[in-house]
Amino acid sequence: MLVADDNLALAGLVHAGFGRLHAIRLADGSLQQLGGQRIFNFAPVVNCSAVVDMRAPAEWFELGVKAENEQRLKDAIRIYRLALPECGAPAWFNLGNCHADLGNTSLAIEAFMRAVDCDSHYAAAWNNLGIAFGVLRRHSEAQVALERALEIVPHYADAHYNLADTLAVTGDIDGARKHWRSYLSFDPNSRWAEHVRQRLREGGAG
Repeated sequence: MLVADDNLALAGLVHAGFGRLHAIRLADGSLQQLGGQRIFNFAPVVNCSAVVDMRAPAEWFELGVKAENEQRLKDAIRIYRLALPECGAPAWFNLGNCHADLGNTSLAIEAFMRAVDCDSHYAAAWNNLGIAFGVLRRHSEAQVALERALEIVPHYADAHYNLADTLAVTGDIDGARKHWRSYLSFDPNSRWAEHVRQRLREGGAG
């Protein structure tokens, strides 16, 4: 094949996947059909993650919150992971809550631990970690986590309640009563307040 312009010399001959169409690849890498029609040379998509990563982590986090609020927990878990590692502790915390709501307590513990690794002053994560440990009857670990939550936020009513329950289960009734009283002092009108008053009247049993 003769070409007048050396710069347009045949660089390659390819066979298209449709019918018997042939094309030449020019020196600049573009394709041209023998009849003169230009052919677009689309490269295959090798890695779809490039498309996924077009959203900012904060956007994925907000989408995860929306899915969680709509109780699409499995979707929320998948989406929150796309917000990591940039969204750090909040994303791990919400992941832990989703796992806990689905009954995946061990995975919840892992997520809450990652949250406090990212932010050691994350009182809510320590509290929820304590609850998760309690579900698995790992009471000593639950106590440590809940005490840590109260070191960070001494007026954290829910942590007082959860620590009181943990202490009661382990037989430390005096310690439990102390934290039930603290709970009532910080949140006297909650839906659990009357239950706490009843346990105090009964001596902490039950």
